[in-house]
Amino acid sequence: MIKTEKNKSVACGFKFATYFFIFSLLLSTVGIIGTVMASGQTVGAEETTPPAIAFIAPTPANGSTITVNYVTINVSVTDPSNVSTVLLNWNGVNETMNMTGLNTWSVDKTDLSNGEYTYKIYANDTWNNWGVSEVRTVNVMSAAAPTVSIDPASQDVSADDTFTVNVAVDPSGKGVSTGSITTSFNASVMQVNSAVAGDLLGTSPIVAPGYPKIDNTNGTVETDLSRFGATPVPTPKGTWAAITFTVNSGAPDGTYDITITSASLANETFVDIPGITITNGTVTVKTSLYPRWDINEDGKVDFKDLGILGAHYGETTATPYPRWDINEDGKVDFKDLGILGAHYGETYV
Repeated sequence: MIKTEKNKSVACGFKFATYFFIFSLLLSTVGIIGTVMASGQTVGAEETTPPAIAFIAPTPANGSTITVNYVTINVSVTDPSNVSTVLLNWNGVNETMNMTGLNTWSVDKTDLSNGEYTYKIYANDTWNNWGVSEVRTVNVMSAAAPTVSIDPASQDVSADDTFTVNVAVDPSGKGVSTGSITTSFNASVMQVNSAVAGDLLGTSPIVAPGYPKIDNTNGTVETDLSRFGATPVPTPKGTWAAITFTVNSGAPDGTYDITITSASLANETFVDIPGITITNGTVTVKTSLYPRWDINEDGKVDFKDLGILGAHYGETTATPYPRWDINEDGKVDFKDLGILGAHYGETYV
């Protein structure tokens, strides 16, 4: 019996020690919680507010129609905690947007075909709360691709003539801020005297250092230009550069190409404009067998020549002078009429 009572006493002491430890642990925990609550902190609280999403410029207005083949979607996303992910849902496909500033995310959609596009924005925070924007649409009705062409498309010249061609650009509704255009020609027939920036990029375009690059051996002229200041959208059509040539002495008769071998243009955001159409030109060198007062070169000075001169009477001209400016003084006037009259009725073989 004595042995049994001793074992019971030991067991009771162990239980008492265990309960005392648990009770002390609970008191300690309550003390910590009390301290935290006294400091104003929330224990275990979860932030449940989803991110707030707002479209900002230059995002097009809902339901708008644009005449370019690209669009920038820009949004402001704010949240009480940190923003984790921002997604653009474009026509049902999600893609990650790029953070471009404080609370600002953006993505560019380029090379868009004509048609209507639907989009919205998803955003979540570090508590995995998801927010969603309104659904928007934009209708793309882009103009035709820009055209770079030789103007005039064709002209007649003679040996030793000086003439000018323009590299003309029709932006077709797009903005043009900068670019590089190379023109090729037959160096055995003609040489470039100068290449001067035109009016497409404003009144004072910036010419790249070392340009224009004129190569009268291989027959190329390269012009690299940039606009000074803001780019108007759309940019009005205009002249990229005016190139002045002189026909070589003794150049053989024939028709020769003046071609645009490369044309790169960038829009107002300095992104390459795709799909540029090129239209080349020609120059015909010919030695006339007929005097200039036989304007249509048919061997007779008659009513047809008089009619051609009359159709152009009062015009001003430039090199190479057209045949109706008989005396090549830059004006179609009474002097040309007098010369034609003096030879009226003559024939030539």
